[in-house]
Amino acid sequence: MERAPGVAAAAVGAVTHYGRAVLVTVSARDGVPFVADRRQVVLIGDGLPSAPYHHEAQTLERPAAAELIRRVRSAVDARAEAALGELRQSVRAQCRLEWLAHRAPRPLPESLDGILDSRPATLIADAEMYLEALSGAARRCRLPVVTCARGTELEAAARALGAGADEVAAFLAGMRASLGPPWQADHRTAAAAALAAAAGGQGWRLPGA
Repeated sequence: MERAPGVAAAAVGAVTHYGRAVLVTVSARDGVPFVADRRQVVLIGDGLPSAPYHHEAQTLERPAAAELIRRVRSAVDARAEAALGELRQSVRAQCRLEWLAHRAPRPLPESLDGILDSRPATLIADAEMYLEALSGAARRCRLPVVTCARGTELEAAARALGAGADEVAAFLAGMRASLGPPWQADHRTAAAAALAAAAGGQGWRLPGA
């Protein structure tokens, strides 16, 4: 389907977990935000471990661990790129996807040995892998990536909208009435990240503002 001319800009917010991601795409009509799409996507294929750094790699010799992690990362990268491509095609008639938004990544050692030799690093390396896969896929799809510190998505959305955090929280919670389930904390966080990425530059506002 061809995208209609003059459609509004949109941002997709992402919240990742082991093996999956919640994606919420937010656009606007007459300057008021709405959810154009929400979906959960699987980022890991059958037969591959969802947490190879923290589990499987710990029992393998380093060359075998490196090969396993390479395979997992390659599969996750491919699925992340496919998911963003499918999303872009799905929403193109009603909005123009322009940003990917998610929490800021956490630092990790640069080498595999550095990660596997550090228990704190292995505890977060798998989660960061999924986030990095989405970021890399976005760059390959020419989507700028916008990040904010974990837990600050709501405040960032409020600044972008020129509203109070409580007002934005109420607006996001109220979306459940029109969207129906599922509309859980991950969906609200992803939507807030999307608003933080797009609302300020587009002049979006809360209803009645």
